Parts: sequence; C-alpha cells; structure tokens
Amino acid sequence: MSAPYAKYFSWNYNTSQPVVEKKILDLLKTDENTFNQFIKDYYNKNYDKEMCINPRTKKQTQRLNTYIGYDYARMKKMGHTIHYLYIPNNNNKIVAFAVLEPVTDKKINVLALICSNKDKTLKMKGKPLGIYLLDDIYETYVIDKKEILMIQPATDDLKKYYQKWKNPSLPEQKFFTYGFLVYFDNIDNITEEQFSEFIYGFKLFHTVCKHLKIDKNDIISIEDNSKRKEKLLEIVDENTNHFDEMMILFLKEELINKIKYYTSEEIRNELNTEGGSKSANKKNKITCKKKGGRKYKKSMKHKKGAKKC
Repeated sequence: MSAPYAKYFSWNYNTSQPVVEKKILDLLKTDENTFNQFIKDYYNKNYDKEMCINPRTKKQTQRLNTYIGYDYARMKKMGHTIHYLYIPNNNNKIVAFAVLEPVTDKKINVLALICSNKDKTLKMKGKPLGIYLLDDIYETYVIDKKEILMIQPATDDLKKYYQKWKNPSLPEQKFFTYGFLVYFDNIDNITEEQFSEFIYGFKLFHTVCKHLKIDKNDIISIEDNSKRKEKLLEIVDENTNHFDEMMILFLKEELINKIKYYTSEEIRNELNTEGGSKSANKKNKITCKKKGGRKYKKSMKHKKGAKKC
C-alpha cells in the first residue's frame, strides 16, 4: 500500500477491458500535497469533462468542485471521503468517483455526489462503474461498519434508479425523511440521536424541547402521546411572555401538532408492524437460478469467501 490513507485493488474482469483500480481518499487523513495533486490531476488532465454526462442530453449535470473545493484546510475540516476508480495504465485516469459527507459523531454518511465516465462500456468486477461504487460503499459503511447511508436523489429518475439498486430500509410512505433514502443494517442498532437526524416527525419533538428548554424525559414519562402533546401545548401557554405571537403559533401549529414520534421505540415498532424489517439485509434479496431453472432467494449480504450467484 503506497500511503496510509489509500486502499486499493485492481480487477480485470474481461481481458478486453482496461484494468480499473480503486482508491479511497479520506480527507481527515490525507496530507495537503496529496490532496492538491489529486485536484490538479483531475482538472488539468481534463478528466472532469468526461464525467457526470447525461446520456440523453449529452450535457454535464454536476461537477466534483461543487462538493470538493480547492481549500485543503476547509475540506479537511469537513471530513469528506472520496471513493474513486481509475485506470493505472492510462495516466491514472479517473473514471468514476463518489463523495461521502459524514454527519459529525453520528455514524451517518451522506452520499453527496456520485459520477462515472461517459464511456459506459467500462466495468469494474463486471459491473457498471456507478453500481460498483454503490455496492462497495454499502458493503463498507452499512454492512461492515454498521453505520447509516443516506442518499438524496436530485430527480425522480435518480430516485427510481437508487430504489431499483436497493430498497431503502425505511419505506417512504410511512416515514418522512426529508427526501433522503435511508439505508442501515439493523433498526435495533439505530440510536435516538440518529433517528432525530433523518425522521422529521421525531426531530420535531427534540426541536420543541430545545425551544422550550425542557427535559424531553419529563414528557416521555407521560404514557399517552395525546397527553404528551397536551403537556407541550400547556407549557407554551405558560410561557407566552417568552415568545411573540408568531413564535407561539409556529410552536403549536408547525412543531407540536406535527410531532409523530416521541421515542425511538415507537419508530421501531411502526417499521416492524407495517411490513418493515429489523434487518435491511432481509429486504434486499436477489433472485438466483440453480441448474434446471429453479429459482431461489439469497441475501445480498455474503460472507467473505462465500459463493455469490
């Protein structure tokens, strides 16, 4: 391994295809010279012009510098991680990348951007480059690290693309998640703090408690949700001297009346009783064929060394 920040391997699935390798650039661990060289190579060698091209319009839809700027100190502080694929025998040409943005201390990773080269014949391990990166990121963060992956599709077409790739762990018809598709391994491992980051109806409760400067456990100790709501409204009425009329209306109508969950256990129960599953792996199945054409189901999660269909 050439540097402590980089992990890489190569795969030549088809001898007619160029060898593609993978590297991970963790900006928290990368020195300034390495970062500057990466940025310099990406733009000076014109890799950017072949990336993020809409196949229908032939126009570039996004650029790396939207998320990764030239200021090393700022990028290091933000802690982004860049997963990228390149061709070593072609001047280390970068042909795909994904930018992950961490939510500080929450073990949540937001896929901020993913792009691949306009040449869609390029493959890694027999897969399209974008799909390979998605699978690798999912395996790394969700399966291995037991963290949360969040993706916010920019368009309905992209949303369908990601949903076809893998079913979100939270069904959007039940949980409003700010437009994000949320993926995790097991709901029992998700903390209250994590839930409050991506479930709107739960975050509202935490927001109200901060505004009113009250201990949320005092409200949770009340058994019935309707009584919890009544108590919060009562507290607002008792503190009208601290808020103007607009703020009082906002607290009551836009926050308190829209709270859906007061505890993380309520979220778990709803997911498990509304056709959800504790484990995301149980939801993401692939159909395989045995000899003779008989079909069977197999989990997307494989142990190392296990045969994949």
